[in-house]
Amino acid sequence: MAKSKLGIPELFETKIHIEKWNPYYMGVDPGLSGGVAIVSEDGVSAITFAMPKTYLEILQLLQCLNMGKLMFAILEKVHAGLSFGRKASFTFGHNVGHLEMALHASGIPWDSTSSGKWMRKMNCLTGGDKAVTRQKAQQMFPRAETVGTTRLTDKVCEALLIAEYCRKLRLGLFG
Repeated sequence: MAKSKLGIPELFETKIHIEKWNPYYMGVDPGLSGGVAIVSEDGVSAITFAMPKTYLEILQLLQCLNMGKLMFAILEKVHAGLSFGRKASFTFGHNVGHLEMALHASGIPWDSTSSGKWMRKMNCLTGGDKAVTRQKAQQMFPRAETVGTTRLTDKVCEALLIAEYCRKLRLGLFG
């Protein structure tokens, strides 16, 4: 079995840490430079993960995070842009399909939503400026833990905001 780049000790420590949480919610920003984030039900605690590089590592991460307390996940609905070449578009769609299958295989209930929808609800429409989501995530979760990255990167911040959107949506906190 291939060793995870996140490291089995890191995954094990994360699993022990979140076992103490009540239910929690997940956000997934797909793509190789994307991320995965979870937020506790009370919205106080958060952990972010750099997107694993292989399909096996993605599956290992999602299985580790689903311990029966994960209530729901939101996967950002993405589309290949016009600037993508044919091969890049196919690869990107292929990777999104693997994420969807990993969510299913891990037993995680999930849905997808467009970036415009979650950004509007979270009051962080970027207009192309990724600093907007980074600042919003850092403001909302100043003590968010990171795994697989040393800081809150743009893509990990978007996953974190998607997780918070998921939490608020599922708990009926949007007015």
